[in-house]
Amino acid sequence: MLPCSLKTDAAVGSSVYVTGLVRASNLVRKRLQHGLEAREVESFQRQVQRTVQQVEKLCSQNGVTPGALYSPSRNAYKFLKNLDLRNLPVRDPGPPPANATCAAVPLKTAPPRISLTNVVRSTERFHQILWRDLDEHLSDSVLRGVTREMLEIYARDLEDLCQKKDTTTGALAQPSRLAYAWMKFVSEEQNFDAHLAALARAREGLSTSGLKAAVQLTNMRSIWRYNREGDTYLFKVHEGFLHAPPEVWTSLLKLRVGDCRSDNARVREYAHSEPFCEVTFALESMIEEAHPRAKGRIHDLDSSFQRVNQEYFGGTMKKPVLTWNNVITARKFGHYDGMRDSIMISISLDQESVPEFVVDSVMHHELLHKKHGTMFVQGKRISHSPEFRKDERLFLHYGEAERIISAIARRNRAKR
Repeated sequence: MLPCSLKTDAAVGSSVYVTGLVRASNLVRKRLQHGLEAREVESFQRQVQRTVQQVEKLCSQNGVTPGALYSPSRNAYKFLKNLDLRNLPVRDPGPPPANATCAAVPLKTAPPRISLTNVVRSTERFHQILWRDLDEHLSDSVLRGVTREMLEIYARDLEDLCQKKDTTTGALAQPSRLAYAWMKFVSEEQNFDAHLAALARAREGLSTSGLKAAVQLTNMRSIWRYNREGDTYLFKVHEGFLHAPPEVWTSLLKLRVGDCRSDNARVREYAHSEPFCEVTFALESMIEEAHPRAKGRIHDLDSSFQRVNQEYFGGTMKKPVLTWNNVITARKFGHYDGMRDSIMISISLDQESVPEFVVDSVMHHELLHKKHGTMFVQGKRISHSPEFRKDERLFLHYGEAERIISAIARRNRAKR
């Protein structure tokens, strides 16, 4: 069910957040993927229309247009606004059970979320330790190993707890999900070292600005925010800035003063970049869903894998876990996680306008990551070796698929 009311939450420059809008959009997507029963259609149409009207009313009250919404809210609004409510997927509810009466049969509800109050607190403690003892972690490999092992143990304990409840980490409530995904991601050695290096760049940016502050590089819904207590600031920045260069960090830390247009533009530009999207995909892939969603509203990832595996790998490739992600992306359209042997494809491609071979091309690309693996040369991560690129061009419609994907990227980027 869509939220009955929305409210503005915060502003960065001229961009306005709308609390609850992205969640509403994701819920609509999921319901469309499963299909609606005929009796649900009219109510569903009203709910979508009401949500769109609420957003437009909020924008009017704040003196902005929907085009000024911050990118996640804007993309969610555009999806709902442009949804063809006259052509919704209607599924057959199937025959009633033999002993059915005239009473209405309640719809199945989603399994309850697992809410764990201490997960977020524990993550906060890790952030405090990493910032407070940054120099020690940068210089002491033993300390780095101990802290990273603590993160691994805590993440594993959460996995065990979920398993005892006969579910997966996908059942965690959102704050716990975000915290768990961060711990799981940062516990990998390369990510942990990159995290420390990013904090060092952030600290350097603070030293030049003269600000008294602490920085947390974390997993959260917004890309940045800050709190102030007296003359001290706490900056919370999305983990997607993991590989951001010093000038981006300088701009991030200057946004606290208000409408710094050039700095805001630089930060938003990086938030649309492939390195940022790579990290957000990786964080999302940390979560193990009990029932991965391979079947989309239009395209089926299981069928795509079968076609690509047979045509380009001789049917020898072991099938990974296949799932769609939950958000529209502008640069990156797939992600392979070697630890979980899983492929996540961007829901941006689950559209009627996207040909089947385009989804297959992304599937082919991600399966090549599975085949070739990742190398580290002088500390630099190499994912696309010459051999990888050679195999990539064997895809029959490679040029046409790349052209369409580039057009989708430009279109999604323009919507942001």
